[in-house]
Amino acid sequence: MSRRQNLNDGFKRILGNENVYFQPPETVKIKYDAIIYKLSDLDVTYADNIKYKMMNCYEVVLLTKDPTSDKVKKMLDTFYNIRFIRYYASNNLNHYVYKLYY
Repeated sequence: MSRRQNLNDGFKRILGNENVYFQPPETVKIKYDAIIYKLSDLDVTYADNIKYKMMNCYEVVLLTKDPTSDKVKKMLDTFYNIRFIRYYASNNLNHYVYKLYY
């Protein structure tokens, strides 16, 4: 199983449903509560001019109708290299944005 598939499965466990989308096209009908994530950067660490370590950086958005959802904290508890970036509300949905190195 690929690392991204493991990540996808972790998101599904947090949500308790299958509504996890990786870089979805605009034509996809999204069901809520959901997690949408996309590759946003590659973090490369060098040692002695040699690539030592490389991690994918994902922008992850948790979308929920519940402004006090326990899933917000579960995201931070589940993943080691994750940081909460911002919150905003739009179209009666709460958006919690994270940066995750995985």
